[in-house]
Amino acid sequence: MSRWTDHRVGQYRRMSHAFRAESAPAAPRFSVNKNAPLGEQAREIRANLENLGLGYSCLALYLSSRIDILPAEFCREFAFAADVSPPLPASEVQHTLEEEISAASKGTIADFSPDPIRSTLLTHSYAARLANGEQVVMTILRPECSGLRGGPEIPPSFDKGIVQEFCGSRVNDAVFYDFFSSLRRKCDFIGQLDTQQLMVQDAGSCELLRTRRIYRELCTSRIFTSAQVDGLPIDEVSRNHACNTDVLARNLCHVWLHQVLQGSAFVVDPLPHNISLVENGTLFTGCDFVGLSATTKENLWNYFMATMVDDPDRAAMYLLREMEPPKRATLDSETFRSKFRQSAYFGALEPLLGTNSNTLPQLIFQHWKTALEYGYRPMPDLLCFYRGLFSIARIAQRLCPFGDPLREGVEETRSDRIMGQVKEIVDWRYWFQNSDKFANALVSLPKIMDEALTRASAPSQSAPTLDDRSQAKRTSGTDITIIFVFAMVLLVVQSASTNPLTEKLVLLLVLLAGLMALRKFGD
Repeated sequence: MSRWTDHRVGQYRRMSHAFRAESAPAAPRFSVNKNAPLGEQAREIRANLENLGLGYSCLALYLSSRIDILPAEFCREFAFAADVSPPLPASEVQHTLEEEISAASKGTIADFSPDPIRSTLLTHSYAARLANGEQVVMTILRPECSGLRGGPEIPPSFDKGIVQEFCGSRVNDAVFYDFFSSLRRKCDFIGQLDTQQLMVQDAGSCELLRTRRIYRELCTSRIFTSAQVDGLPIDEVSRNHACNTDVLARNLCHVWLHQVLQGSAFVVDPLPHNISLVENGTLFTGCDFVGLSATTKENLWNYFMATMVDDPDRAAMYLLREMEPPKRATLDSETFRSKFRQSAYFGALEPLLGTNSNTLPQLIFQHWKTALEYGYRPMPDLLCFYRGLFSIARIAQRLCPFGDPLREGVEETRSDRIMGQVKEIVDWRYWFQNSDKFANALVSLPKIMDEALTRASAPSQSAPTLDDRSQAKRTSGTDITIIFVFAMVLLVVQSASTNPLTEKLVLLLVLLAGLMALRKFGD
């Protein structure tokens, strides 16, 4: 059995077989004092998992985001699991480069440093210089992780029993399946290549998102090459007080929510060392990236809006659309709705999200727990969303302990959405592509709107007198007021209904009122 030196503590540890398909010797058993406080138990379990090897350390980091199945003390402690591993031998790195990089592309690499600039549990990153002088980072997948691609869902060498002995039976097969699915996505460099190239396009619509240039010709299934970017990890920025941490927390939530609701992909398992501040923007590296369908994005957006205006019934309706119904035949829907409305106990999350029970993450967590208690189960994409949300909320809470940066991030995202709709409206291509929708919408407007628009556009039948002009101005002013008031009514309705068509009508009516006002003053 291969052994290696743990360069963090100077001790030897057993190499993990968790990523390999072949059977491995039984893992040694460790004892945990079940009578100790939860915080002490969590520290012992984390240390034991790290001693078992790389795969179990990855599991500890994964479980740090599963606050639905583990106590908050466990999630907080597991997040401290070190995401580091010993560097690969230089000969193995050279062999990987020769095996993976084509002969045509090798000439583009002018210089390669064999000393890694970063070694994580899954990958090693090396600095290199291309023939044209550009500085790049070449990330190489660890050899053990190659077995995850196309392998069994749970490798036979992975000891589920010892994990359940530590963490309880709630860490069941479904949890292990999701854990290894997450690992496979992170080890799928070809999939990451496509995802991150889409995120480069997202950066054009989100001024806070930063991405790296990807060198496709130097990317393979085991090597990922990107431009070198100078940035500071977010935890280092916080320690050095390099910027306003309240603003930093709000911007972090804003850019993450933008990617969830409007972008191509979002990060599922961010940790402080995965987030860097680059030119006042946010760069995510070394994370699991997942994209959502348009339907899921719309349901989550409507859920956020209903939660923000304290409409639990509507929030429950949109949330349950992304969850599997309970298997049991009978479910008292009235009792469920009553419990959902009364979601108000947040003490369980205090170790992670602080004591402020009014924050948005606390309420979202309680909604989720209520649904789980009644037998609903999140679909895979929704589970990824929750893992990412609470990981981001935990980091933001450390940056801004007394605020609610997630709620502020939702407000910023809503402003972005409205501005995007305004840009769509002033674009003639939008009107051409959606002309049938606007025609139907205008037909359904109330009669008062039709009469107001008719009066405003009807030509005069005779030369107007002075009194007629005064009356016309009063009528025009009345029409403008009617349109503006009607737009405001729709805006209030939209706040509760979050209907995309209503949003377009509000903006259309406000623009129409403004144009009529300009015409009135011009006359």
